Amino acid sequence: MTSGLTKYIRYKRKRLDEQAKQPGGPSRLEARAVAEGRAGVRRIFIREYQVISDGRQAGGGFDLGPAPGELLLGSLAACLNHGFLIQAALLDLELDAVEVEVEASIAPGVIGVASAEPVELGLAYTAKIISQASDEQLEYLRKRVELNSFVFNVVTRGSSVAGRIERTAA
Repeated sequence: MTSGLTKYIRYKRKRLDEQAKQPGGPSRLEARAVAEGRAGVRRIFIREYQVISDGRQAGGGFDLGPAPGELLLGSLAACLNHGFLIQAALLDLELDAVEVEVEASIAPGVIGVASAEPVELGLAYTAKIISQASDEQLEYLRKRVELNSFVFNVVTRGSSVAGRIERTAA
């Protein structure tokens, strides 16, 4: 019996084939975060979606949403998961289930306070996959995912970020 995920992967392959026929060009991603009132909660706006980001109470937050570092882990997990689906579609592999767990070990201390040293994260992920594919096929799939995953590559290879301040009226 074909799983719902396998059906989706087949659909994904058709969409990828259609997309490949379209003229390419640079894409633009945008996000905006606004600190709100007395709680300092950050409301993140991405396209028509909103996400609340907050810190844990121990760090002065109100635990109303995931902290930015947790959102980074969630973004990495989601991007890797999506990468497994994309690459499985391109390789014609059937996957019945994909779950990606990401974890980080952080050195003790307060991130972003009184430190000029970059914070080193011990990042690791586990992809839990149900599939009839061979171990060799799944290992090849993993390598393709890591090679092509946008967030994975930004995290592992780094990217420059240009910053500026723009004064606005009250």
